[in-house]
Amino acid sequence: MIEEKGFYSLLKIGEFIQIEDVQFIAAMSHPGGEQSIDQIFGSIIRGRYNSSRFGNDMIELANNITPATIEFWRLIQDNMLPTPKKFHYIFNLRGGKKDLSRVYNGVMHCPVEVVKNPKILLSLWRHECSRVFSDRLNDVKDKKWFDENINVITERYFGKELLEQTLEPDYFVNFLRDPVVDEDTDEIVEEAPKIYEPIASIDSLRVRVENFMKAYNGERKHIKKLDLVLFDMALKHLVRISRILSMPRGNALLVGVGGSGKQSIKLLCSINLIKHIKKNPISPLTLCYPIHESITPPLNESLVSK
Repeated sequence: MIEEKGFYSLLKIGEFIQIEDVQFIAAMSHPGGEQSIDQIFGSIIRGRYNSSRFGNDMIELANNITPATIEFWRLIQDNMLPTPKKFHYIFNLRGGKKDLSRVYNGVMHCPVEVVKNPKILLSLWRHECSRVFSDRLNDVKDKKWFDENINVITERYFGKELLEQTLEPDYFVNFLRDPVVDEDTDEIVEEAPKIYEPIASIDSLRVRVENFMKAYNGERKHIKKLDLVLFDMALKHLVRISRILSMPRGNALLVGVGGSGKQSIKLLCSINLIKHIKKNPISPLTLCYPIHESITPPLNESLVSK
């Protein structure tokens, strides 16, 4: 815009729109560190968990989330350094703010009606940290380091009692609710609400997903049926992918050997999360992302052409 004095139109491919007689005014504050991060993210969490909605125990825990997140992020930044085999280990200040925003996006994704006590809130925070940071780690040793240090941070900021209550990880999903069905016609009156909430157990999640798979197979008689063995690790991968796809601008690159289940898990996630999945044969890998109404046809055309 500034250098070329214009931009290309998103509606008419190839048409350049030139901007004339425009003055640009820019401003920025002084470079900030943890104080500015706390001011941004701390205000968000304190605004939701305030005295008008919650008691002192919840407010105290919410106030400690931001310093705990910042310290844990700094710890990851100092220890999880990029290498040729771990080139995606980027936890610096520039990328770190995006990571912090993803953690808070997940925490805010869960309605206050679901977060009824400190245990749920702390489990939610630990879950979002695991999804944002631990899921990026591709080494068993690094994941073990993550688990050990998130426990240290948890005990330091939230106490030993809450640590013991949250040692067993909770998983949060948004497909546990059922749609409203008319008793007379059996028609769906209202679609199932997408409430981000903790699962009761892995076994209950397995039953839920198996029902989705049965419904999918029953509705599509003339295509290949889904017949998956939903072991624990497959369900955990499903939780990870479904969380990504349910977030604004969520996207994921699934990398694995052929026949490892990428396509099936992706399809199973899409059944109750999004209406369309667009497949792009960009490379032998599979790129999957949700198609929202905000993505314009020219963008889709450019993606296909590339």
